[in-house]
Amino acid sequence: MDCKSIKSHVSVFSSYGTIKPCCSIDIDNKFEDWESSSIFEIDNLNQSLEIPVRKNLYESLSNNWIDECRYCENLENQNFISTRQNYNDNFEGHGLEDLQIALDYYCNMTCRSCRPGVSSRWDSLTEEIEDLKQIDKHHYNDIGNHKAYVIRLKEVLRNTDFSDLKNVRLIGGEPFYSVNLKWFLKLLNDKTNLNDVKFSCNTNCSVLPDGEVFELLKKFKSVKIDISIDAVGELAESIRYGVKWEKIQNTLNKWSELATIMISPTVSILNINKLQPIIDLNHDYWFMPLHDPFYLRHTQIPLDTREQWLTTDENVNKIIMLPYQEIKKKHFRNAMNIMNRKMLSFSDTNEEIWTLMN
Repeated sequence: MDCKSIKSHVSVFSSYGTIKPCCSIDIDNKFEDWESSSIFEIDNLNQSLEIPVRKNLYESLSNNWIDECRYCENLENQNFISTRQNYNDNFEGHGLEDLQIALDYYCNMTCRSCRPGVSSRWDSLTEEIEDLKQIDKHHYNDIGNHKAYVIRLKEVLRNTDFSDLKNVRLIGGEPFYSVNLKWFLKLLNDKTNLNDVKFSCNTNCSVLPDGEVFELLKKFKSVKIDISIDAVGELAESIRYGVKWEKIQNTLNKWSELATIMISPTVSILNINKLQPIIDLNHDYWFMPLHDPFYLRHTQIPLDTREQWLTTDENVNKIIMLPYQEIKKKHFRNAMNIMNRKMLSFSDTNEEIWTLMN
């Protein structure tokens, strides 16, 4: 089972500084094995490709599917394109070819599927986090040192050789809300030829960068903006709380004039009955099913109920009709009630799902 991302991809998206070989890998149960794979343990990102735990992962996966890679296995079993297949099609598997990185975790939204350690807004929900840990300890037990992360990451990036880089993807937090975005783009511009590098970015579509950032973006081989919109109207405001839908819609219209955009909805129990309105926005899109936190998986709803929510897109319908999973309803109800203390009430914005789960 070949996976080129293990040899050529670096993903850093936790304020713990953990460096993963892809964004889909699940190392929660083997976190201690990955302690050496951290920005706090290396001098540059190139070194992270040679760490023993990564080599062991490659050898184990070459024999058969392993627990850490179940997400890709499940996608491929359902005839969806997995992260593994995408990397194998686009990269050579030699050197630091692909970088996915959170420059920091400043964010202006509190998204229900998010967690502390990857959003400054979430980090402030101290009481809610403690209560949510009772439902999913792993998902909410990810609070690192944000300030130390940023300082150390900058040092590691300064020391990194980007000569093999083909693709860079920024995540967050909200990348266009980041005070470090311009610094990073200037660093890349100094260390490699941006004409050879593709740029992509996740954004919650609430912020547009300034003119200097736009000029740096124009130097890249291509620019693709993936827009995290999981619903429209008030439901969008509830799922990704903090910004009014009108502002998101206006920013979406501006991005569509400035770059290649892709709406990237996460399919969960929060929006499973409201996917058609996203398709009707008439932009390119790519839907993917949520995996964590487990209580937000849409697969806990019986198939005969989901069937009434099918859309005009057969690929989206395949996601809607993924196999059923038994999950106790109380986890969803309890989590939503905890989040509703600080967010626009979910029960008011998606009454159909709320009624179904009670």
